[in-house]
Amino acid sequence: MVKDFNQHSLREPVAATIMRYSTKYVNEIAVRIRQLEISKTIKFIQNTSKDFNKGKQMSYEFFDERIDSLFEDEQQFSNMIGYFTCLAIFIACLGLFGISLYVFQQRVKEIGIRTIMGASTINIFYLLTKDFIVLSIISSVIAVPIVIYLLNIWLQNFAYKTEPDIWSFTISAIVALVITVVTVGFRAVKSATINSVESLKYE
Repeated sequence: MVKDFNQHSLREPVAATIMRYSTKYVNEIAVRIRQLEISKTIKFIQNTSKDFNKGKQMSYEFFDERIDSLFEDEQQFSNMIGYFTCLAIFIACLGLFGISLYVFQQRVKEIGIRTIMGASTINIFYLLTKDFIVLSIISSVIAVPIVIYLLNIWLQNFAYKTEPDIWSFTISAIVALVITVVTVGFRAVKSATINSVESLKYE
């Protein structure tokens, strides 16, 4: 007797299974072989099997490949999500950079005046990036419940599933915040270190 003998993907619940030994209806065998002797062992098994299979060549597959085939759709879906995520991050960075460039240009004189009045680069950096940081936090707060809801819908396709981990969403929000700070901060530092006289002449 064994427990949880699942012969299919995790989309299907474990069904009752009977395992018995019989040489009358053997059409499949499982063989554990050493990794360093795979080709040699497979060739030996194929040649030996001809004696029991009326001279016909035996077909074979590796167990890990069979398991992978059960989750081929999920793997393709995962790859697609990964590609689109990278593309979305790239587009978002371009958008952030463009918006920050426009906003900072509108505040060139303000930056120059604050610099002359003694504001440090850190003060200017905080002044220019705080609004973007707040928007990034708000967007994460809005996005997390939506993602959890969609994730739960997708997990309903599986008989055995994990629960969404809050730490995964927390790390994702932190990464999004870091990307925002780095993207906007590059332009903020450049604006904070510009010559104050040139800033006040800007039209």
